[in-house]
Amino acid sequence: MRGHRLSSSLSYLLLPVTFLILCLTLGYFLNNDFWQDEVYTLEHFVFVPWKTVLTDYHSTNNHILFSATVKAVSSLFGITSMYEAMERPYLVRLVPFLFTILSVLFFYLNTKKHYGREFAITGTSVLCTSILFIDFGIQLRGYSLSIFLSIVNYFIFLKVIKQRPGRGLLLLFETTLLYLLCLPTNIIFGMMKRIHQQPFHFAIC
Repeated sequence: MRGHRLSSSLSYLLLPVTFLILCLTLGYFLNNDFWQDEVYTLEHFVFVPWKTVLTDYHSTNNHILFSATVKAVSSLFGITSMYEAMERPYLVRLVPFLFTILSVLFFYLNTKKHYGREFAITGTSVLCTSILFIDFGIQLRGYSLSIFLSIVNYFIFLKVIKQRPGRGLLLLFETTLLYLLCLPTNIIFGMMKRIHQQPFHFAIC
């Protein structure tokens, strides 16, 4: 009995420890120099007029909804150029960092609600220690927002199929639309999957 209690206590420590590791790891890289794709995104789709942010899709680097969010938040900190962003990269990277933290919290709370605490602890701990999740966690591309919207979309979908649709269908439509605004190439991907009559799902492009 004592061994079972000890094992149970240790399992509950798993999530706080892995979440702390995630936060420390992402925090360590917050002030890193920008890499090539991030520089391209900032120069061509963030520190440009709003019309360009929302309508220019000459490259799939423009994850439109994410670019707009970064532009808005950067403006709040007085960062309006590439030069200013390079002086304070940690402020610009706060946007993907916060989306990553929100993803973890939303995933845990809703997994606990639908599948139970132990499953939520295990699943969220795996998420926090995933190399891809950590790698995308502070990238100035739309992946962190895409992951967050995917998680939200999934749990809204569960609500729709388990209960009366009601407002859930509207929320499902809204989160799907936001997801496509973040990664417009998913529209093409979805059409191709439908044509080939394969299971439909969204992909990170």
